[in-house]
Amino acid sequence: MPNVNIPSVSTGAGPSYSLDTLRKNPNWIQAVAYKMAENVFMADYLLRKGPPATGGAIAFREAEPLFANTEPDVIAEYGEIPSTDFKTGGFLTRATTKRGFGVRMSQEMLDRNDRATFARNTQQAINTMKLSFDRLCFDNFKQHPKISHVISSTAGNSLGGWQFAQTGIRRDVANASFLIKSAHDPENVDQRYQYNPDTLVIHPATASAWIDNDEINKVFMNSPKVPEAPRYKFLFPNQFFGLNIVESFEMPVDSSGIPSAALLIQRNETGFISDERPFNVTPLYEDKDTESWRSNMTRISTMGIDNPYSALWITGINGTAPTSQEITDGTDLTGAP
Repeated sequence: MPNVNIPSVSTGAGPSYSLDTLRKNPNWIQAVAYKMAENVFMADYLLRKGPPATGGAIAFREAEPLFANTEPDVIAEYGEIPSTDFKTGGFLTRATTKRGFGVRMSQEMLDRNDRATFARNTQQAINTMKLSFDRLCFDNFKQHPKISHVISSTAGNSLGGWQFAQTGIRRDVANASFLIKSAHDPENVDQRYQYNPDTLVIHPATASAWIDNDEINKVFMNSPKVPEAPRYKFLFPNQFFGLNIVESFEMPVDSSGIPSAALLIQRNETGFISDERPFNVTPLYEDKDTESWRSNMTRISTMGIDNPYSALWITGINGTAPTSQEITDGTDLTGAP
């Protein structure tokens, strides 16, 4: 990112600099756009940074256990120390894709110094880039065949799932957490992966419903943290159950718009995002044929899930138990029609 002085940004009408000033300082749009895009990509938060995807593709191994295949032998004095076999995951490959937008400033916008429209268009382009990468990230989680589903204990219960249930939420999270911690090689129960989930991704509607949930607020009763109770602050904490709580509108919902699943993962462990070209913004340049100036935003990257057993879907949190077929093929995680 270029090291430049960015003009201050005012509230309301838009940036405090004129469009003509921006046009005469074409690198400023880079600094402004990078600032707007800072920490907005969900994939960069949930996934670790993978190696550069040089050449447009990357190869990786999936889910390698932490233990050797055999235990160490008892060796007599002068005895030969044996070697052992180690299990490695199979190789997978992922190709990169290029996504991007161009943001344009017309001569008419320049003549009218229409700063607010240009600032809004720039923000909308960044927001849509974020949305595209968020959807791609969660599609990887939804479609991966080795990321398991566990049905919420509130599914099929008259209280209506996590949105309204007064009990069962903490039990669901604790159960899912144990399943991830005890995950092992399917062929050898002793080959545990030793994952430690630390992040729960929920729909904002779930977080909103939890503000007045009895089971959630019981955690704060008779505690020095009473002033932090959701009912008191009218805000759900960023950390709860010992987990980082992340909200995303890309969480699956049913046809009524009620969240139907939550995702428990070990952040920076489940998968990675590798860039062939990181998020890039070009300086403004003139397009004389259309009497405009434009800046292009692009990112060329790929994502991979190489530790699928470190993530788990909690389904049926809308109070409806998924069918066995839905659990098998993941159709309950495709979102509302």
